[in-house]
Amino acid sequence: DMSGEVTEMLVVVDDHLNHIGSIPVGIHHMLRSLAEELSISVEKAYSLIRMYTKGHIEETYQQSLQPAMKKSFRMWFKDFYNLLDMYAKEGAIPSTLVFKTNSEIMSWVQEYIMSEDSLDEHMHSRQSVEMVILGQVYQDSNIFTDKELGIISDIMFI
Repeated sequence: DMSGEVTEMLVVVDDHLNHIGSIPVGIHHMLRSLAEELSISVEKAYSLIRMYTKGHIEETYQQSLQPAMKKSFRMWFKDFYNLLDMYAKEGAIPSTLVFKTNSEIMSWVQEYIMSEDSLDEHMHSRQSVEMVILGQVYQDSNIFTDKELGIISDIMFI
């Protein structure tokens, strides 16, 4: 559950909840990082990501944004990988990731997570990593109203 300020991680193995973890980094951290890197407002960074995911940005400009976008995910990856490594030591990491996040930017999230070279290493799995994204529509047009996205409503058998 990747919400505004926090990412919560549930590990389900053989239909049982094995672990619950939390990362103090969420979508808003990434948007603030991107805004700072590009010297724009956070609202503009959010708009830019939405345009990017819909393919409404010129290819040359898209390529120029890549370094800043990758950088915005770095702090999240660090904490995410620490949790994965901790759970892997206990043999509790399945090969499927299920994310619940803002539906307007979920393809951006998926693109950056799945393109990360270190993901397989930290998943500690011989199987290829699969990712399922459940989109959350914000009830409020203000992206900074951090309402809890909740526990995944559909039980996913991993």
